[in-house]
Amino acid sequence: MVTLDRKAVAAAVLALAAMGPLTELEAQRRTEAGVITGVVIDQESVEPLADVRLVLVPYGEGREVFGRTAVTNQDGRFLLSEVAGGAYDLRVELLGYGDRSDSLEIDEGTFLDISVSLGIEAIELDEISVTVGSVVLARQGFYDRKRQGFRGTFIERSEIEEEQPASVTELFQNVRGVTVVWGGVYGSQVFMNQRSSLTSGHPGCRPEVWLDGIRSTIESLDIMRVEELEGIEVYRGGAPGKFNDPCGTIAIWTKRVIR
Repeated sequence: MVTLDRKAVAAAVLALAAMGPLTELEAQRRTEAGVITGVVIDQESVEPLADVRLVLVPYGEGREVFGRTAVTNQDGRFLLSEVAGGAYDLRVELLGYGDRSDSLEIDEGTFLDISVSLGIEAIELDEISVTVGSVVLARQGFYDRKRQGFRGTFIERSEIEEEQPASVTELFQNVRGVTVVWGGVYGSQVFMNQRSSLTSGHPGCRPEVWLDGIRSTIESLDIMRVEELEGIEVYRGGAPGKFNDPCGTIAIWTKRVIR
């Protein structure tokens, strides 16, 4: 039987409580609002296209219906936020290119990252490529850091559900550069395999733990429940932004993080 330090438990509780309770409106927006982001590219050159106009309208409505709009930036990227769940037509327009319209289905609280190609002539176009993710993780920069190629391990909710771990620390047992020490006074521990620590006979050094963007002092990650997790980032050394502890960083995002 694992015995938890009362101070560790209190620290975890305070970290969660610091985020404050969700109001009824915030809870409703969290479950109902979706986010669509992505890139528009040239069908032939695969180069990103700027100033592309995108219009999102309820499925089956005519062009006279006002919809949510977005325009791509210089990198060809766009953002449509606060999208209610349902079926939509996504219309994509750019002067000199053929217009296109595609159907999208977005569930409540879903993050979609899509890739759209435009052709100059009336040629057969590739289908829209859609990647489904989490609105919570999208708003916290999870997908941006993953897309930008930062050296880290990114674990999403779908992967957690597929693995079906009995405890949070089990998620780290196959992460490269990480050692899990099972049991102990404070419960199972996660260490980073740093060269200096390994040569001295230690299992590794203790990484910083960030819980929903707040530095945490929890002694064992197993103080949390697996079903609370939305995503995890693991960095062995310096990482983007504030996640830059030289020993490594574990950033954990839960379903209750305020966006």
